[in-house]
Amino acid sequence: MNVEPERAQVLLCELESPLPLETLEQRLYALFDRLELANAEVCLSLVDDAQIRELNRDYRGVDEATDVLAFAMREGEGPFFAHDPLGDVVISVECAQRMVESQDHRQRVAEELQRPELQWTLLEELTFLMIHGILHLLGMDHAEPQEEQQMRAREAALFLAMHESERNGEPTTV
Repeated sequence: MNVEPERAQVLLCELESPLPLETLEQRLYALFDRLELANAEVCLSLVDDAQIRELNRDYRGVDEATDVLAFAMREGEGPFFAHDPLGDVVISVECAQRMVESQDHRQRVAEELQRPELQWTLLEELTFLMIHGILHLLGMDHAEPQEEQQMRAREAALFLAMHESERNGEPTTV
């Protein structure tokens, strides 16, 4: 895999808990490869509930914490070019941990993939939310039922491809 270190960036914002950043960063590169975004740029920030609540309030007018926010650098359709800045994906690690405990995303993805044995840790939740955010940066949405169905199918397919390659001991490419 030909990886350019500057094409993706993983930032930690005021978190004390140890997270598998190297694996998450590898998965981000693998996601770019799968989506054929060889030189796209994205900033992935892992924050706490207070920080994401502030962003959600300031940019969406919703005064509550959420799991993931995506801030696209561009809007509308059109081709993506080399070194094209996609935008920022911000994930609340606290919210992600609650989602692991509730198993909401695991159950949905396991059903969609027909994999009831699917294991789900904080790393899987962060990966899922990262995929969700990147798809938003690429223009996908889930405001309408048909859009939601398409986005969920794409999330599940990308997650499965990444999960299967790792489970088979292959490099983290999809």
